[in-house]
Amino acid sequence: MASGPCGCGGAIIFGMAGILRAMAGAAFCVCLAAGQPIRQPNSYGYRFEGPALKLQCVALLKSAGAGFSEAVRAKAPEGRRACLGQLLESLTPEPDFTTADFQAALARNPNRNLIPEDPQLAQRMGDRIGVNLAVAKALRELAGAQLIGDTAALGPLIRCLGHPLLDVSRLCEDTLTSLTHHSYGWSFYYDRPPPPTEEARRKFVGEWRDWQAQMKNGHPIFDEWLAGQSADAVRRVVDALSRTLGGIAASYLGGPGGVPRLGGSLMPVFSYGVGSFIAANWSARETVQAVGIRLYRPGIEPDQVPPITGSPFPELPPEQVCDERFPALDLAMRVDLETADAKLRAAAFAAVREALDGLRKANASPNPARGPLE
Repeated sequence: MASGPCGCGGAIIFGMAGILRAMAGAAFCVCLAAGQPIRQPNSYGYRFEGPALKLQCVALLKSAGAGFSEAVRAKAPEGRRACLGQLLESLTPEPDFTTADFQAALARNPNRNLIPEDPQLAQRMGDRIGVNLAVAKALRELAGAQLIGDTAALGPLIRCLGHPLLDVSRLCEDTLTSLTHHSYGWSFYYDRPPPPTEEARRKFVGEWRDWQAQMKNGHPIFDEWLAGQSADAVRRVVDALSRTLGGIAASYLGGPGGVPRLGGSLMPVFSYGVGSFIAANWSARETVQAVGIRLYRPGIEPDQVPPITGSPFPELPPEQVCDERFPALDLAMRVDLETADAKLRAAAFAAVREALDGLRKANASPNPARGPLE
């Protein structure tokens, strides 16, 4: 049972819709020592060609270009399901080359250019890398358009993080981030001194797998349904606080443009804080000195609370914090209220608990995962 100072929460087990069939191709493996840098080519050639274009959706990707997402959206559900499966299948180096082939080609070239000795392997590798890059970019685009809703996409995307070409695996990390509001590989790809190591990759891929296992009975993808549940909960919490607190706090919470929209994929789902620490017209005589609202996805780090975006919000003692977790949704709502008025604080937190009833019900019976791209 999950609970907090508000006395909220609960652990829920529930079923989900069936997932896609297991994808073809072997898992990515590397034979490097854990601390050894992951060798990458200084240059490589690629073409969007090869046997993968026999798959209808891969061929559509090449022909439709920038209109691919809308072409997929226009398909019937079964067609979308087949399309997603073909894209995920085409993320792997196999069957055209292996990680060992990739590393051998790098090792034989003194300038670390990706040039296999065998001309036929060189052609297969160049074609498949072109397919891998194009498909990974397309999946990132579909995720950004909230067109991937099937949790079965997560496994192939996590396996893609082991692709020998980091330009491909980085795109899969971006897609996962867009789908989930998590980025366990951020420091590896974007916030690290080079060179990347196998040990570092193993660590963040393990974190993605831990999170996937944690959410196996939950609602891992932050899709339109979960975004709607989140937006509704934020509106209800803001309204409840405005009604209860009154005064200048209510004017900031309910004023035009006072409360921002849901955050992007690398931000908390929602974050807003205001008070005497930042508002010049906030009198020290006000009963409430600060109010902060955060809705976020805790993932595998439940004790780490993201800061309020763009605000030096003060640290408050536990009695001035209402924190409720919704583990099946991978969501947490935290309300900070700085006030010496214990009765007002109790009334405000009671109103928050009531406002979160919708999320509590969603956590108990989350929307089942629908077919991919539906």
